[in-house]
Amino acid sequence: MTAIDVSHSGPVEKSDHVNVSYYQDGKVKKIKAKTVVVSIGGWVARNIVSDMPERIA
Repeated sequence: MTAIDVSHSGPVEKSDHVNVSYYQDGKVKKIKAKTVVVSIGGWVARNIVSDMPERIA
């Protein structure tokens, strides 16, 4: 499984879940999650996490 997009559903401060798109078995799939841990370097995460604050990236 490879994550290809992680973003809040709506404004960050009002969002109650995160949308995660990922690639698995030749297909793109989407899920909603209450919490997400992105355990990769910021230089990679900024390409996957759509609404990551600029100060972190």
